[in-house]
Amino acid sequence: MTAMLSPYEQGYLDGLCGIYSIINAVRLLAKIDEEEATRLFKNILRHVEKDKKLSHIFTEGISPSEMNDILRCVVARKYPVDWQRPYFRTSRPSVNAFWVRIVDFMKEDTNRTVILWMEHNDWDHWSVVKSLTAAKMTFFDSAGFKIIARGRSGTAKGTSRSYLLKPSNAFFLSYKGRL
Repeated sequence: MTAMLSPYEQGYLDGLCGIYSIINAVRLLAKIDEEEATRLFKNILRHVEKDKKLSHIFTEGISPSEMNDILRCVVARKYPVDWQRPYFRTSRPSVNAFWVRIVDFMKEDTNRTVILWMEHNDWDHWSVVKSLTAAKMTFFDSAGFKIIARGRSGTAKGTSRSYLLKPSNAFFLSYKGRL
């Protein structure tokens, strides 16, 4: 019997949710162990410190373009992971259209996930979608975040919804290897 997989978690003061979301997505998709996850973490840090000071990454986190760069230059070179950004440079979909797109994407194959950027009150956060239904999204999250109800999320600022999902910053990941 295999042990229940738990997400690696970030510290309260750091802005490493983007890096942790990459590692946790690879853990879900490629089933890597702790030793391999540690190597991936080190490789990501080595890569990002080429362009930015680690103090900036630790306090400010990573941007969507840096997320894309890490996936291309670090993850894809080691793991058979493909990704797409279906809403990059397109009009913003409604929350319902976005939600359906994620459901359809993830139900096509069990080796898929989405790295998602969201805002809530005074914070923004990268997380990994572990599963979802028509009513709720469940996360594999570095800050212990668990669930968002569909009715409490939106894709446009100024709505009365609690969570602002950012479709243009969503990364749809597929694992193409053998487990």
